[in-house]
Amino acid sequence: TGNVGEAALFFQEAVKLDPGNAGAHANLGKALFYSRKLPEAAVALKKACELKPDFIDAFNDLGVTYFELGKIEEAVAALKRAVALRPDFAAAHSHLGYIYNDQEKFKQAVDSLEQAVQLEPNSSLMRSELAYALSRRKKYAEAIVHIQEIVRLNPIDDNAHLILGRLYILNRDRTSAIGQYRKLVDLNPRTAQKLYDEIYS
Repeated sequence: TGNVGEAALFFQEAVKLDPGNAGAHANLGKALFYSRKLPEAAVALKKACELKPDFIDAFNDLGVTYFELGKIEEAVAALKRAVALRPDFAAAHSHLGYIYNDQEKFKQAVDSLEQAVQLEPNSSLMRSELAYALSRRKKYAEAIVHIQEIVRLNPIDDNAHLILGRLYILNRDRTSAIGQYRKLVDLNPRTAQKLYDEIYS
């Protein structure tokens, strides 16, 4: 945190020297964000966006900061601006999807996260969020596909095997759930026991 604090001080000086520099405001906002000075970070990032209305990264960072502050409408607006400016910005699509999941707006979450995964197919985090949104919409077969891909990317991810087993249970495929249990026995016996209890509850 010391280095982050020093960075914030440095960028505060940069902003004083050149108040019209959008990049300096954006860097100050990031440094303040990582220092957990969220209200100040939002002010700096908003200023960066005002100075440079096509500042994609600043809109993305502003959206994340607003979300952390509990300002959901402002967060969504900033992130929508980011993806409007750059439709192939996977992180902004993903952040939107995360917010929609948090707000239990699962249809919108699926729409945003499908775009994110299409852009970054090897992101386990994005696929996990998408699978969650799909499962909450009772689209278990579609959710299973994404968790299967996470397992393919990282076969020793015991949590992914657990989630996959749970999805098989929800999809009334007990045989496949038992298959995941058997794989978990070798990976993590405690996690395997959790799935076993759920299969036979």
